Amino acid sequence: FGGVQEAVERLQGGNTEQRDVRSTDVAAGREAAKKESGVISDIDKRAQSGDVSFEDFLKVGRTFKQMGGKVPGMPGTLTDDQVQETLKKFEIHEKIVNAMTDKERADPQIMLDDVENTDENCPLIQRVAKDSGCAEKDVALFLADFEAMRQSTQRIAAGEDPDAVNADIGSSNRAERRALKKQKKK
Repeated sequence: FGGVQEAVERLQGGNTEQRDVRSTDVAAGREAAKKESGVISDIDKRAQSGDVSFEDFLKVGRTFKQMGGKVPGMPGTLTDDQVQETLKKFEIHEKIVNAMTDKERADPQIMLDDVENTDENCPLIQRVAKDSGCAEKDVALFLADFEAMRQSTQRIAAGEDPDAVNADIGSSNRAERRALKKQKKK
């Protein structure tokens, strides 16, 4: 979440010459940044060890939403379509997390372990899917997204280049892997 923390600090009054104000409402961004600064800073500290909860994931999503998806300082640039797609995902993620028990929200490993519980057909995932009104595959995809985010934040905190980490994670997409493999053959 380092990119978000840097953005929050910039919006709170950092060097205005370096500020990226593409289509962001700077005043609204500053207000959101002030509200979320301590929260994001705390999440950043815990993310370095991979100790983030589903609530943390939602807080970052809410900050992204408050800033209209245009968070200066975040690695990479999202198109308007990508921002809208991400906002839709966050809506689904919020439904899923809200359907979890307090214990499950606080300790993601409970849900992540349930993904492996195929002998019993992943009962927690089934319950959360039913209670959230989402498909089981959406719950499983959310858990995969969460775990990818958790791993990428640890890698970035360890000093890896954020763009390289994002590219590496993106290559886990089957279609992208095939395209890369095809390119390498040429």
